[in-house]
Amino acid sequence: MGYLETHRKQFLSELYELIRIPSVSAQSEHKGDMKKASLWVKNALKDVGAKADIKKTGGHPVVTGEIKGKSDFTILFYGHYDVQPEGDLKEWTSPPFEPTLRKGRVYARGGADNKFQFYSHLKACETITEERGELPVTVKFLIEGEEEVGSENLKSFVKKNSKSLNANVVFIADSPTYTEKIPNISLGVRGLLYVQIDVRGPRRELHSGIHGGVLDNPNEAISHIVSSLKRKVGKEERVLIPGFYDDVVPIPKKERDYIKSLKFNDKKYMREMGVKRLVGEMGYSTLEKRTARPTLEVHGLCGGYIKEGAKTSIPTNAFAKVSMRLVPKQDPQKIYRNLENHLKKTGFPYALKQFSGEKAYMLPIGHPFIDVATRAVKNAWKQNPVYTREGGTLPIYFFPEYIGAENLMVGYGSPSDNWHGPNESFLLENFWKGLNTSINLMDEFGSFKRH
Repeated sequence: MGYLETHRKQFLSELYELIRIPSVSAQSEHKGDMKKASLWVKNALKDVGAKADIKKTGGHPVVTGEIKGKSDFTILFYGHYDVQPEGDLKEWTSPPFEPTLRKGRVYARGGADNKFQFYSHLKACETITEERGELPVTVKFLIEGEEEVGSENLKSFVKKNSKSLNANVVFIADSPTYTEKIPNISLGVRGLLYVQIDVRGPRRELHSGIHGGVLDNPNEAISHIVSSLKRKVGKEERVLIPGFYDDVVPIPKKERDYIKSLKFNDKKYMREMGVKRLVGEMGYSTLEKRTARPTLEVHGLCGGYIKEGAKTSIPTNAFAKVSMRLVPKQDPQKIYRNLENHLKKTGFPYALKQFSGEKAYMLPIGHPFIDVATRAVKNAWKQNPVYTREGGTLPIYFFPEYIGAENLMVGYGSPSDNWHGPNESFLLENFWKGLNTSINLMDEFGSFKRH
């Protein structure tokens, strides 16, 4: 038996240790847990033979590591040790930070997003080193602690440390497979512009009978603003911010034909989501709208009296949290300026705050790295992968600019892992398949011919 087969119990036990650390980056009460998790990752990197360090940022630290291999071809493995808050504990079947195995799934917050996925790279390195004595390539690690809060400090960190992070390819396992059985190679991710719109009203709450009909009501103002951002007629939706679609690159025909060939099942999707209809841009399929077209979504609306009973007052303020998912060539800062000009024209007193502004990233089908990943995945999963874009966002668009490396994304999770929600989980089988994919990837790039 090989090293992996004889050390499965040990690998899983170590992963459980990492998952038990409630490394919630969004909440200040977990600052100590974030430090504990970063130290744990550093020690885990050292255990697999890496020269590892914890690097300070303006927020939570980044953990880096490096293992010299037989070839100078360098893979930078990216991942994140921070996780989402657990949410309502009543909705969890088992404690969120106590990994629990049920019917082939490990249930735990952060297990899928992203701890088991990045940890598979470490164990892949350990397996190769123990069996062969040396990695076929040089590997570096960049494990950050702020992905779940927008990676605010990652761009400046990468720019400042570009020389030490220099690599040929950045490999990212932070996404799901196409189905429970079919693996997926992600061609790209959408960008993200996330803002909060605050509307200011009177300096104190006022009696609506005395002052109503005279003053701007912040609740009504924020409702008007939100409704002005997107046209919604029946099932059709279209963003109304001037210039929003100006730089959108059409989906290539080759990609549209490929997406169509996947035969995505709308009815099955609706059943899984518990909805009775699908909406969005006309002229695009569900999978195209989810991954390759820009969107605008309202995530939160708040203002005024929301407790039991009646209170007839005009509130002092109201706000909305809004995000826009962007596609290649859309500039989040340009769209931010267009949004601000749009808000000015509404006439309401407002304040606009930006939380994140990430550009989209795309690697086309046919790129040599995609071919390498295809071989690595097929060997591990015994199944041909499909190729889709991810609808979500990762802070990766600046890697090519700062360290000269393209991004290669292969998801080890699955569509039913329920990331960010209660009872997040991952298929235990996918941990082993992902680990073998990482091994295969290093072997493939060890013999990769650069042109």
